[in-house]
Amino acid sequence: MTRPTIVVLTLLLLAAGFGLGRWASPVALDPVAPPVAEPAGTEPAPRAVRSLVCAPVRRAASRDASCDELELRERWCETELADCTKQRDAVRHSWPEAETVESPERWSAAVDEAFDACGIDADLEVIDCAEYPCTAALRPKHAALDAASHEREVERLTNAVRSCPQLRAAFNVANGQEDALDVFRLDAPCGEQQERFFAFKAVDTRGDAFAKQQVQDDDVVERDVMRWMYRRADDLVGLWPCPE
Repeated sequence: MTRPTIVVLTLLLLAAGFGLGRWASPVALDPVAPPVAEPAGTEPAPRAVRSLVCAPVRRAASRDASCDELELRERWCETELADCTKQRDAVRHSWPEAETVESPERWSAAVDEAFDACGIDADLEVIDCAEYPCTAALRPKHAALDAASHEREVERLTNAVRSCPQLRAAFNVANGQEDALDVFRLDAPCGEQQERFFAFKAVDTRGDAFAKQQVQDDDVVERDVMRWMYRRADDLVGLWPCPE
């Protein structure tokens, strides 16, 4: 066998051995780490707030709302709030600048303490200070089953608050000024039924609200007082917590 032939055969044998070796013993690859599962019950953090209270298109923000979308909605909400506040301030009674018992904090504290001291049988269910002066919704402790018994309960509670020394002292009520403390009936829609409750009014006889209530022969002032009473009644009806 000639030398070139021997060299060629040697090279062929080496190539065959190399191929068989790779087939029999493949090169090990780096192991791939398994994906890490997210804990059950969790969701990926959103890129932005997923819902907004108000929106110009009256729908919730998309799941991945963009910053531009949120900023647009924010500006729209601010515009709506400014317009709503302007309209509300045009009809709402402004609070007196001087700090008196009619301020929300002092009014609430005075009424709460007086009800406890005088043992008035009604719960202060809601205190509404959306505008001057504050009012409250009372839940009677004695259930009234019909209109007649309800009227008797109104009369009883009216006498109770007007004869309470703590209330009279807090709101500077002298003889002949008992209408500064008053109770009247309201009805709140609760499902298919109406629930009766009581509205409670207490104003300082030295304040602007009481002075306006005493005005007579002035149609403008009388209409203003009536609008205030109807508006406050609507507020209390809207805030009344119906039983679940």
